[in-house]
Amino acid sequence: NGVIMGYTLQVFNTQQSLLRETNISSNGTTVNSLLPFTTYLFRVAAMTVVGRGPYSENLTVITKEDVPDGPPGNITITMVTPYSVALQWNPPTPDKQNGVIVSYTINVMTDDQVQRMVVQSNA
Repeated sequence: NGVIMGYTLQVFNTQQSLLRETNISSNGTTVNSLLPFTTYLFRVAAMTVVGRGPYSENLTVITKEDVPDGPPGNITITMVTPYSVALQWNPPTPDKQNGVIVSYTINVMTDDQVQRMVVQSNA
């Protein structure tokens, strides 16, 4: 028991690896530079002049989704008829998806115009 001098905040990933540890003087802070659609574990301990007390229980947070950071890969196109083609692709790599892929946008370009189609994801 004593006068609280500050707090230690720890941030972990889901494998329990410590990502950062910060000493703060107030009883609140903002944690920046987190990745989108990622699970983090947070815990806090109070400190006195004698030392650090026990940590709180872990609080789990999943950050919000964001637009993908990477494009679809392994794109192939096959002529089906003289007037149609079949397109296939793989989703962006998991580390570049930043959320659940719900659709893809396909731009079909001719000499004088662009036609945009949205295709729902099968995932």
